[in-house]
Amino acid sequence: MDAGILRDLIPDIGSLVNRAVPPAANVEGAAYQQRLVGMIISLFQRQTEPILLLLEDIHWSSESLEVLKVLSGIVKELPLLIVATYRQDERPNLPDELPLLQVMHLERFPREHIAALSVSMLGETAHQEQLIDLLTRETEGNVYFLVEVVRVLAEEAGRLSEVGRKILPERVLAGGIQNIIQRRLERVPQEGRPLLQLAATTGRELDLDLLKQVKGTVDVEEWLTICSNCAVLEVHDGKWRFAHNQLRLATLEALTKEVERDLHRQIALAIMKVYADIPEHALSLAQHWRAAGDAEQERLYAQKAGEHALRINNFAEAIPLFERALELTPAGQDARAARADLLVKLGEALQYTGNYDRALEHVQEGLALWRVLNEAAGAGKALNLMGDLAWRQGNYAEAHQVCEEALRLCRQAGDQRGVAKALNRIGMVQQEQGKYDEAHTYFSESLAVAEAQNDRQSMTDAINNLGVMNFSQGNYDKALEYFEQTLAIARSTGERRKAAAALLNLGGVAGAQGAFERASGYLTETLGICRSIGERRGVALALHNLGTVAYDRKDYAAALPYLEESLEISRAIGNRLGEAQTLAGLGDVMRAQGSGGEARLVYRQALAIADKAQIVPMMLTILVGLAEVTPDYTESIPWLALVMAHPATPQHRRDEATTVLDRLSAELNMAETQMLVERGKALELDTVMREILG
Repeated sequence: MDAGILRDLIPDIGSLVNRAVPPAANVEGAAYQQRLVGMIISLFQRQTEPILLLLEDIHWSSESLEVLKVLSGIVKELPLLIVATYRQDERPNLPDELPLLQVMHLERFPREHIAALSVSMLGETAHQEQLIDLLTRETEGNVYFLVEVVRVLAEEAGRLSEVGRKILPERVLAGGIQNIIQRRLERVPQEGRPLLQLAATTGRELDLDLLKQVKGTVDVEEWLTICSNCAVLEVHDGKWRFAHNQLRLATLEALTKEVERDLHRQIALAIMKVYADIPEHALSLAQHWRAAGDAEQERLYAQKAGEHALRINNFAEAIPLFERALELTPAGQDARAARADLLVKLGEALQYTGNYDRALEHVQEGLALWRVLNEAAGAGKALNLMGDLAWRQGNYAEAHQVCEEALRLCRQAGDQRGVAKALNRIGMVQQEQGKYDEAHTYFSESLAVAEAQNDRQSMTDAINNLGVMNFSQGNYDKALEYFEQTLAIARSTGERRKAAAALLNLGGVAGAQGAFERASGYLTETLGICRSIGERRGVALALHNLGTVAYDRKDYAAALPYLEESLEISRAIGNRLGEAQTLAGLGDVMRAQGSGGEARLVYRQALAIADKAQIVPMMLTILVGLAEVTPDYTESIPWLALVMAHPATPQHRRDEATTVLDRLSAELNMAETQMLVERGKALELDTVMREILG
């Protein structure tokens, strides 16, 4: 009889049981359903062996779900394990219909699991970052979507083994995924779709404050609940967002260009109302006004966004924003001031990425416009930046001259920030040429001007450089005090570039004091910041100092790659000071490894660069290393004596020269050594350079 009841579900049951199965008595309606369910339950109850019941995609079930409801009530009494799968996004309330079953929520695959599944499907060709990036972006770990995307890629490639061997598309539109996406979106009631379109315009994550400004008559809380039940929206990390980015993209793709422009305009106006002039929202406003087709508003907010990016040292973002603002700025006479301002700011952003030639080109164009307009403050700012560029490339005479003119114009215009900047940069020029008293005077005056204006950004420059000067003279405790003060101010103002500079210098102090672990920590943090903001000069400096720490620890194998990468960057950006000091560092490593001949060649290269740029402290530093690998004591000992007597020698190099001199003089008698030392004290540095370099 049981077999007869099952004939409606399994028409060929007779073949399966190998006997004739007559049909069961005819019943209809609820009686038929009850008889069928009862028979299936009875069948399970009669089993004595353990049974694993696997049910897939039960979100599609309707009447047949009744069997599962009854079985779940008696499953504890039976040798039965039921495992059923369903898609939460297709039927989110299904657990409420089966309250006796335990729900096991399976999370989406993380990237590493996507990679593993891809390899299992595609083989070794799946070991490609671009392919994994595509699968992660398109599927977000949804296994069904993953299988669909791979299927489409295989169809386009011809076979599975060819996936990834050809150029990958930006997006993959799999039919199965499109059907699921469209089915979900259609569940959203008609009156809730305009708000969904506005939400999609803002991005994947919802800004409820904005949506409440554009909601019209829609109840936002009720709308969120409905969209969640339709599996279109979800809460992730406490914030509402589209359940999958494909849902957002599909919503946008259904819009006409005219409707899309209007939505972007609505959102832009809402941002302006909700967030007023908060600079963090300028980039979003620039993007929305561009999509809305409003060039003037886009220009305004592209510039504001660029200024904010520059202020927080996000140079890679600032550059294209300033370029876009310039593109949208009219070429007429009325826009000359706006163009000049943008050109100088673009030059500043380019400077910090090491693009000195392009930076100078833009700054000079901006300066020319400011001069035509007879704007002293604008011209002073441009000249200060040109002084920065000259200083960064070791062109000290030019940097000094340009900054003196900037100082005059900024004083004329009453631009105190420009005054502080010019004074600080002239001080840096003096310091790097070993003129410490003059440098101290400029730094102190710069700090006084900044403090009078409570200009914390300018204060950090002067304070940091006073620290550098004290460090070079061996006053480590005072230097440490200045650097810690710089770091605190930079972090409070959010200037990551200046924070990196302070950390770099703190690492230098720690290294000089033999605290190598602490030094490495500071320098590694510096390197991370500079890489993240694209400050190539800072990257080169951090790498050089990490190489120096490794050298001081006698880990020469670790020092070399740091120094070699630093040298490559310094050469690429035209930083002569960086190139000279890193070549000197490489010479130190070669000397320590016993390659005296190679070290001499490298030291001479470094010395030639430092001499041409007249970087006096660096010239004296290199002389110490060169003296140690020069076998002729009549040359090396006088050089060391010159270094020890010269007022521009950094204190730690003076100490090093003393140590080397003591070691070399042990080979000679006292009278001979004293004679050579006295000869060295009388030497002129320029004369020694001519003798060495020819």
